[in-house]
Amino acid sequence: TAPEAAFALSIPDEEVQASLDALAGAGELARGQFLVADQPQYMKAADRLRLKSGRDNVFDYETVEDYRLSKGERFDSIEDFFRFYVTTGSELDVYARVPSFRLDEWQRMRADGRILLGRFARGRVRFMLAADAARYAYFRTDQTQPGDRDLLARIEASGPISMRELAAATGGDKERIKEALMRLDRSMLVVRAFGEREDWGSENLYQAYHPVEQTEDPTDGIVREAVRAFGPVPAAAMRFLVSIPEDAIPAAVQRVGAVQILVGPGQVPMYLMPDELPQLNSPAAPPTEVRILSPFDPDLGSKWAELAARYGDKWVYPVMKGSAVVGAMEIWEVSGCIEVRALDLDRPELLPEALGALDRFMGFYRMKGTDVIRIREVLSTDAAQLEEATAQAMRDGGYTFVNGFWAKGTFIPRVMTWAEALSMIFDHQRVGKTARYATVQELVKARGYLRSDQELAARCAERTTMRKQMDRGTLIKTAGVPVFVTYTSQRMAGCYRLIKERPLTEDEGIMMRLIEARQPVSMKEIINRAPFSPAKARELISALMRISAIGQDGDSYYLAVRPTPGGRDRALREVALAHFRDFGMFSAEDFAQFMELHMAPARRLLSDLEQEGLLAKGFLLEGDPTLRWMLREEAGRPVEPFTGMFLLNTQDNLCYYLRHYIKQETGGLRCAIFSGTEIIGSFKGKLEPKGARVDDFQGSDQARQFLQDTAQSFGVAVSKSETPEDEDWDASEFYLKTNPGL
Repeated sequence: TAPEAAFALSIPDEEVQASLDALAGAGELARGQFLVADQPQYMKAADRLRLKSGRDNVFDYETVEDYRLSKGERFDSIEDFFRFYVTTGSELDVYARVPSFRLDEWQRMRADGRILLGRFARGRVRFMLAADAARYAYFRTDQTQPGDRDLLARIEASGPISMRELAAATGGDKERIKEALMRLDRSMLVVRAFGEREDWGSENLYQAYHPVEQTEDPTDGIVREAVRAFGPVPAAAMRFLVSIPEDAIPAAVQRVGAVQILVGPGQVPMYLMPDELPQLNSPAAPPTEVRILSPFDPDLGSKWAELAARYGDKWVYPVMKGSAVVGAMEIWEVSGCIEVRALDLDRPELLPEALGALDRFMGFYRMKGTDVIRIREVLSTDAAQLEEATAQAMRDGGYTFVNGFWAKGTFIPRVMTWAEALSMIFDHQRVGKTARYATVQELVKARGYLRSDQELAARCAERTTMRKQMDRGTLIKTAGVPVFVTYTSQRMAGCYRLIKERPLTEDEGIMMRLIEARQPVSMKEIINRAPFSPAKARELISALMRISAIGQDGDSYYLAVRPTPGGRDRALREVALAHFRDFGMFSAEDFAQFMELHMAPARRLLSDLEQEGLLAKGFLLEGDPTLRWMLREEAGRPVEPFTGMFLLNTQDNLCYYLRHYIKQETGGLRCAIFSGTEIIGSFKGKLEPKGARVDDFQGSDQARQFLQDTAQSFGVAVSKSETPEDEDWDASEFYLKTNPGL
């Protein structure tokens, strides 16, 4: 009774009563009239269960959960984690338990095939060591249909390939290929190969899977490992952990010597290894540190029903304190940062601990080059409307309120309006009448390239054309970065080639050697000497132009582009900085598109340039949550408002850069007339020194007059036409124009 406990402990009755009631409410103690007495009595919940059942193998759920939690807390290496748990659904689960975890080591193990990713555990996509994957594949069942093996042969011949590439290579129906690929996947005949990254934004790459043949049935070993890692584990849950036939599990459990215990008031049977019983009877104190777990974490096996009841089908990362779920966070990897769309906790006082857990959680993403986190909602309240106590807790945690959310990490506090941002961009572009380059040579030296006469007219005071510049022999024409027809120097073309470098196909190699041996060489001579049909020869020339392996001189003769000394990393750095000097700022997505890179290498490049002190990042646009990078030397420089007028043609990389804004303002990708930072007119067509065509003009009288004045200054007349623009392009230019994708 409470008085007996108070007497034994020499603690006041009221304090003991409060503690006993709290422990009873938490389920650790049972309260009732167990013996004849006039006061409530208390005993351990597990002892009460054993008395009721008349058995000594009965345990309460909390004891079982605390013991299970203590089993797989820490490992010395990635391999040790897999030796215990065998499988995992996320790198985060390994990071949380291996203090020495390094993402580059994990990626090497994936690239080397030491860690595989496939549907090894009852159809669920899981990571697994190759040796263990082979044991699980012993139980694979063939779910393929006639014709699926032909697709498998194509995968085997091509190496790692995406579903999109398979559809293009086979010419088959995308849905049918998807279904066939899923059957191959569920049959464990393919696994997911490692690309440059593995997250929700990456495309699955499939490769054929040939496991090492097993000389004996691995059933008992697999069951023993599952019981050891996850026990006490309900018999019903075993079928979700291993891929062996369900009817074979009970006998295997008996053969490996697992013992049965009964858990909770319902006396649910669970299994664990016999040498674990002493620890279960005297469990150590569970860890009380607040943790954020991935949705796949092995500690959540018994929490799925609770999480589904509390959060439904939301994509949440549970917040745990000991073995209890005390909240959840909706976390997404977006636009160069980690976004927490909602941070929910059972008790507000847990917020500082949850923010500390979030800092530890971010250690994994810092390895990926992402060190900024933003939070949109805290304790069911919009970030902009937090009570002062909650806001202070955020500030104490190192967070800053910016652009309507709370953010933490390495970023500058600068925020610009859209008009200020455009003024900065136009200043970099030198499109103001008094800011233009004096000569083409000065322009190309600063920007590295020119895309068209339309770009030239908007930025250069010298009245000339790209044809005249080509005749001087200082520039060559090839595909730039981004991949549009570009006039540039041999040096910058060599950078473009290094950035796009890939192994040539056998036919491309033949064509490349022909051009190198006879350069400069005309299209006619190439077609006459190449061992291909004229159509095939043109196709190969277009492919080589697209990767900047070849270019054209002023006579439209082809020549090989020499890679610039210094290697690919130096070329990436040089072109990236040229684009930042040219445009002022980029988001990670826009930068990746401009540089023709996947997101992972694009972010690494941005991170490297930031570490060198050349770039700075921040939420630079007012009201916009997107993280953007700019030149660090300009991070604090005030922006002079742009007040000039200029015409932006569609064959201009600035139009490509601003394409979303132009479409939003004009209803499509059209030539735009800017007055200051506002679009006051737009049309379809072009206006350049060689000629003008204006269709569907929309805008003010001021814009129309500016259009007429610009045409007059070029000495051309404005005409209308219903036919598309038809410049005199050769095959390579036509290919690049009609295939501008990244």
